[in-house]
Amino acid sequence: MSKGNRNRKNKRNINRNKIKEVIYVDEPALNSILSQLDGGLSTAIELTNQILSGNQEQHSNSNNTGGSLGFSGSSVAHNTNKSNAITQIQQEMSQEIIKTIYNDHAINIVQEKLLEKDNLVLSDKAKNGDITKVKGEFVFFNPRDLLKTINFMIENKELLDIEDNGFAKVVPFFEFIESSLANTNIIVFPSKKSVIISKNENFRITEAQLKMIQARESKMTVLGTTEKILTYDDFSLDPGDNETEFMTYKASSKLINFMLKELEILDINSKIIFPIAIYFE
Repeated sequence: MSKGNRNRKNKRNINRNKIKEVIYVDEPALNSILSQLDGGLSTAIELTNQILSGNQEQHSNSNNTGGSLGFSGSSVAHNTNKSNAITQIQQEMSQEIIKTIYNDHAINIVQEKLLEKDNLVLSDKAKNGDITKVKGEFVFFNPRDLLKTINFMIENKELLDIEDNGFAKVVPFFEFIESSLANTNIIVFPSKKSVIISKNENFRITEAQLKMIQARESKMTVLGTTEKILTYDDFSLDPGDNETEFMTYKASSKLINFMLKELEILDINSKIIFPIAIYFE
């Protein structure tokens, strides 16, 4: 075995043995990549089945207790309804558990398979379309929270004993950002020049927990796809020769880029990454 192969094998063992706190999974994106990797899908299913087989055997043993059926008709009906309700809850919980186990294994397998093929690129070397991994200190930016904070400060400036300082003038600015980036959280890795555009519905934790995460000192890891490395043209509001094309296809995204640049979230050479998984380890 070559030194390179040994190093990759050691990395796989280390990664699989580390406990990950997964807070975000884009299931369609994860499964799409997994299905394109040799043996990826079957490995994830096999590992999930191994864990479930162990759990089912344990559950079966605990239920083999026997017992008498000396109940009246009404008691049987009552217990049957109760049993059906419990069974439904258990099935729903089981499906959620299966999904979690499968996704967690799939995240590891995708990274292992990509490393084997040298197709997992660190963010500082990533190009458009590359599957990349970024790890570091991070900052959350939620447009809706920012807009709510500004409106609250405007409405309660006397209570808070603060001056207006032009807050009211910037409200339309933030309203446009909030409506354009609805149901989105932006995660910025300042030292990596990487900006993560995440969907709220893919987080495993609540919005309140998400806000508190920023206080922790551990570094966040994001596995995702590099959608775009921004250039000067991505911020330019000059329509050029074809104003119709600019207004139809480009104006909205460029205006958002321009505004986020003013907030020092985006800049030239920033990498826009769509996350597949986000976790701590």
